Amino acid sequence: MCPDSCIFPTPNILLRHSRKAYTPTAFSIGPLHHRKAYLKRTEKVKQKYLQNLVSRTGVALKDLIGTVAKIEADARKHYAEYIDFRPEELVKILVLDGCFLIEFIRKHSMKDSLAPENDDPVFTMSCMFQHLYHDLILLENQIPWIVLDHLFNLTRDPQNRQGTSNASSSINWNSPDDTSLLALVLEFFHHILPGDPKKLQVKTGQPKSRHILELLRDLLISNSNTNGPLKDENTWPPIPSATELETAGITIQEVTEALFRNIISFEQCSQNCLPVFTSYAILLDNLINSPEDVDRLSKKEIVDNWLNPEDATKFFNELYHDAYVKDFYYPKLCYDVKRYYQMSWPSWRTSLVQNYFSTPWTLYSVKGDPHKGPK
Repeated sequence: MCPDSCIFPTPNILLRHSRKAYTPTAFSIGPLHHRKAYLKRTEKVKQKYLQNLVSRTGVALKDLIGTVAKIEADARKHYAEYIDFRPEELVKILVLDGCFLIEFIRKHSMKDSLAPENDDPVFTMSCMFQHLYHDLILLENQIPWIVLDHLFNLTRDPQNRQGTSNASSSINWNSPDDTSLLALVLEFFHHILPGDPKKLQVKTGQPKSRHILELLRDLLISNSNTNGPLKDENTWPPIPSATELETAGITIQEVTEALFRNIISFEQCSQNCLPVFTSYAILLDNLINSPEDVDRLSKKEIVDNWLNPEDATKFFNELYHDAYVKDFYYPKLCYDVKRYYQMSWPSWRTSLVQNYFSTPWTLYSVKGDPHKGPK
């Protein structure tokens, strides 16, 4: 496998648990699902978006193709699986899918005085947004950021255009403006990100994200301040369940099954990738052990009742099944929560609630700073 690989087919051992969580429902992005017959219906939508982009910007299609052709070899290396397309075929796929994605996020943000047309099926059919929220976060459905960056810069308004010479193979975090590619992507996915997306940054020294899914993962763990993982997975203390923590005030934000499973799959497949999110799934498994835990959290409006209690419990308990975790990254948090549960001092409760469980994105905050314990 090439060291540059960052887009992987889902391992069968994970795929068997929830095929729908890894499979596109309407849109193929990139080469891995391009030949799927059931996804051909939306090819016309993508073609229309490409035509609109060319017409609106005045950038010739041959220039878009020429730009991507120059980086085709680099883009191909991003895919771990052999891509059974000739270079010119892969270029056409990347141009079509990349331009569709760019034009879509521009319309979504209504930046550059761009608004969707009244007959645009993506914005006039309610199901389309749900399809895109799902399909754009799938590991197998990623497109290299280097492709998006080149196409985005080439098709910006003339006064904002940087040219492809400044395009990058990874995400640039140097104060993006409101119309940057990064800003528009964050705006679209703001509902699954903690806090204000405009204030989010991947911390200095962390490898830069190479596609959208990796970007979301990196943002969700961006404030991680681990002092080293626990090497022996059998020695960390399981935390009490939600039923036992009835008065603790722990809040769980609803997240999609697809997002969690695909980030875990990415961590499992990537070289030298810390299993931070997989460790987080273990944490959730310990918090929810029974339908009563889900009911209790739902009644307190802590968990949205998007599944029946039995299915929700099964989801949390099976989220990381067959995912290998050599190093568990939240032992300190588990020790703190268990110690907090066992003690009744008001000062302990106040301190822990303030440090860990005070915001709507509590578990993301916990995940972000797992070693900030009570003083």
